[in-house]
Amino acid sequence: MANSFNLDSLNHNEVHDYLAEITKQLDSVLPKGKEEAKSFLDAVEKFDNAWDKTKDDELIALDAAADMAWVDFNAFLIGVVNYPDNNISGAAAEIKDTFDEFEDPTELPYEQEYQILANLIVKLDAISEAIRKESLCQPFIDQLKQRCDAFNKLFRERQLAGTEGDFIRAKEARAEVNREYSQFMEKVYRNSNETYGDFTSSLNDLISKPLSGAKSRRAVKD
Repeated sequence: MANSFNLDSLNHNEVHDYLAEITKQLDSVLPKGKEEAKSFLDAVEKFDNAWDKTKDDELIALDAAADMAWVDFNAFLIGVVNYPDNNISGAAAEIKDTFDEFEDPTELPYEQEYQILANLIVKLDAISEAIRKESLCQPFIDQLKQRCDAFNKLFRERQLAGTEGDFIRAKEARAEVNREYSQFMEKVYRNSNETYGDFTSSLNDLISKPLSGAKSRRAVKD
């Protein structure tokens, strides 16, 4: 049985390298049955083509940093609501209630993601300063603001230069390949002793490298 794993915490290069290995394995396991993985493989090809056209490493890095600010804030809230000091945990619970009004935006298309983050920040700012400080959340709010502002500033510059389109398409392709990978792996797990037996036997080794890289960056997903 292969270990459960998703692509959410990986950066672009890790996803590219990992999916290349997955595709190579599938070439040997399913040489006459590629239709089993067609939707997934189509998404991989679309992802590779989109990101190959996106050479804006600075914009990609700023988007990843904004994503990580949300991820870290979310992970902190999950823990701090159980803090032994009731004043801190109570204040944090109020922050978390507001935070949880919004879905995880990190895998959404650009326009949706940054609109959700902007709305979240507005609602967090509307909470009293005393609560924000008591909850120990103010540094996370500040970090989220700063990283969103940095991304949006550069994105507007790219819009003026007419080069933002490739980034938007690449982000959408990344979200699509994440979804297709998860759906395909569900199929693999269900049929691990039949169609995909040879594939699952080597999958854990393939997973270990990107998983190690993700852990080293403290990538935490709820």
